[in-house]
Amino acid sequence: MTRSAATLAVTLCALFVAPVDAQSLTTTFVSNNGQSGNMFDLVGLGDVTVNDLDVNLDSGPWSVEVYVTSSGGSFTGNETDPSAWTLLATATVSSAGMNNPTNLGLNLGHSVSAGQTQGFYVTVNSGAGMNYTNGTSQGAVYASDANMQILEGVGKSYPFGSTFTPRVWNGTIHYTTGPPVGQLVATTTGVGDLVLSGPSDPPGTTEGYVLLSNDTSGPIGAGPLVGLYPDSLTFSIFGFPAAVGNIFHYIPSPTQFPNVDFVLPPGSLPPGVSYDGVLVQMNGGAGTLVISNVARIAF
Repeated sequence: MTRSAATLAVTLCALFVAPVDAQSLTTTFVSNNGQSGNMFDLVGLGDVTVNDLDVNLDSGPWSVEVYVTSSGGSFTGNETDPSAWTLLATATVSSAGMNNPTNLGLNLGHSVSAGQTQGFYVTVNSGAGMNYTNGTSQGAVYASDANMQILEGVGKSYPFGSTFTPRVWNGTIHYTTGPPVGQLVATTTGVGDLVLSGPSDPPGTTEGYVLLSNDTSGPIGAGPLVGLYPDSLTFSIFGFPAAVGNIFHYIPSPTQFPNVDFVLPPGSLPPGVSYDGVLVQMNGGAGTLVISNVARIAF
């Protein structure tokens, strides 16, 4: 076996066994009430990174906004104060129907540390299409696992209007465990353009990969290959030679991705396609891998 073939084989084996601990926690999808949205607290029992959400929506198309408290604390006391909140993401989705999970297809990468209480606000931005369940006691633990707790919260009229308490957010939090990883962020304005930002190469990095997959059918970050659902595109990238400036299989340079943003101008990519991508940074001398979150981008 040649050196390059041996390196490829070791890389493939390492990536398939690399720990990507994608997990999820659900409250309920048995609703008996609804409004525009919910505020609730998530308590980290360990270090977690919140990546995506499922919600309970009325039928039809909806625009859903996800906020967190800017202070990193509870939502309590901030129910009507827009200045206390940071908008993480907005998703436009077609509902799977009332009392069915509708995945938002997000890549939030929002870290919650062990012992931290983080307030969330998940809301549609028009109408009253968010379904939820009447609660028993605001702040009571409604759902939990070894890594987090989801507490009973409140219902809200959009954006920061009337408050209804206690209410249980209907949804699923998709997350990974462990300390926060370097964030791979892909952004587009929807005209075939792309800005890809990643964490700089750690000291000792000898080469790196940006692995892509066209298979975006599952939850973000839950696939078997470092969070991807690999396809022929993914495996073809392993055949690319390492070179400075080759974003898919690169040799580190201070003037190239991920140490600077990778930018494609409008019209560079065809419309109507989606990719999941992950950054893998390798230290050949130490035999270690640094693996980013999975970023999903639709053109």
